[in-house]
Amino acid sequence: MQKWTERVRAPTPDDGFSWRKYGQKEILGSKYPRDYYRCTHVQGCWAKKQVQRSDDDPTVFEIMYHGRHTCIDHPATVVPPSPLPENQTDSNASIDDAPLQIRELPVFVSAATSGNNSQAT
Repeated sequence: MQKWTERVRAPTPDDGFSWRKYGQKEILGSKYPRDYYRCTHVQGCWAKKQVQRSDDDPTVFEIMYHGRHTCIDHPATVVPPSPLPENQTDSNASIDDAPLQIRELPVFVSAATSGNNSQAT
């Protein structure tokens, strides 16, 4: 199963998909709970994400994506971060070992959230 993590500044950005919160869990030693979401853009999509607010900086959220979207016809498909640089010397390193970078993500507005019910052609 494909998995990656992103760190973003609050508020958590709209990534172009519809998400439904299906759980929340208090994390031992953490100030903030972790929220669990699944994609509802298309029924049966396997993508899920976990959202955790940083204890060190409450304006930063860690978003861990699990699985690949099966609703791939959506124009704003979430793409995992690029692979490690070729000069990476540790052959045992994985994408989970790579340092996380905070990046600003674009905000997508869907017809369902914008109040516009017309379809684009």
